[in-house]
Amino acid sequence: MIKICDFGWAVHSPLLRGTLCGTPLYTSPEIVSHKPYDSKIDIWSIGVLTYELLYGNIPFEIRHLDDLTKIVSLG
Repeated sequence: MIKICDFGWAVHSPLLRGTLCGTPLYTSPEIVSHKPYDSKIDIWSIGVLTYELLYGNIPFEIRHLDDLTKIVSLG
């Protein structure tokens, strides 16, 4: 069994969160658009990571951090 984790920003909270954090290429549309989010954003990150492991690149093209807003339309 393989476990992937990063507890740098880990928190257990029944409330929606609003902190802007995370690795830019794995950031969910909720975080990019500054909306409250819950643990479901982790599913987005796992999906991006899985795609990258299967195909060797990320599922969208980002050349600059400003391009992160492109993923909002994907969510």
